[in-house]
Amino acid sequence: MFLAALLFFAGPASKNRRGRWLLGGVLGIHAIVFLLRYSIEVGSWLIVWLPFLAFPLVAMQGPLLYAYARSVLFPDTSLPRELRWSLLPSLALFVVHCVAFLHTPEFRSVEHIARHTTPVAAYTRALLIFLSVYGAIFVI
Repeated sequence: MFLAALLFFAGPASKNRRGRWLLGGVLGIHAIVFLLRYSIEVGSWLIVWLPFLAFPLVAMQGPLLYAYARSVLFPDTSLPRELRWSLLPSLALFVVHCVAFLHTPEFRSVEHIARHTTPVAAYTRALLIFLSVYGAIFVI
């Protein structure tokens, strides 16, 4: 994250407006993830609602990094239209989290989320595996 912040302020994206916005988006996603992690540590009521924002945004991190690298390497070209399809997993994660939230009472309880009881732990593990693989597709 330090390297991304350094690139944001002093790197080649500082001259490239689109690249600056894309890298700023990645930094914003990291800030929201750190806020979620901190909320879990202190047991705040935010841990019930922040995943609705954090999980779909984390799915956008890989495409944003890809678009940033493309804008730095090829500043005169526009982003490919196929990159819009990369927003579908974010929408799918939002819908999946809404369904889990409505049908499983553990997802509405601060105590269960903070302790990672059985359904919350399994959901989180599956989500982390999916997000890792999906993000790696764009980075590799």
